[in-house]
Amino acid sequence: MPTVPTNDLIRLVSSLIEVNDVVSVLTTEAVLDQELGHWVRDIQIYRAPDTGATNPTLILTVRLKGEEKSDINLHAPGQDF
Repeated sequence: MPTVPTNDLIRLVSSLIEVNDVVSVLTTEAVLDQELGHWVRDIQIYRAPDTGATNPTLILTVRLKGEEKSDINLHAPGQDF
């Protein structure tokens, strides 16, 4: 996997991650991390259960962190959370 230099000349600005076979997306509530003093919430993406399993299988978790709770609000058509 290529590495991204960590200098002022080149920096990773955005990425696209395509996730296939999604059956469920869950979002946790925003909670205050008492140790670090910032707000945290997770977006969890699941696919169909593995053979013999009953629960969907976690594919990816994206953890959002912000100084203010409103910094990690999520907006979707018809929904805000």
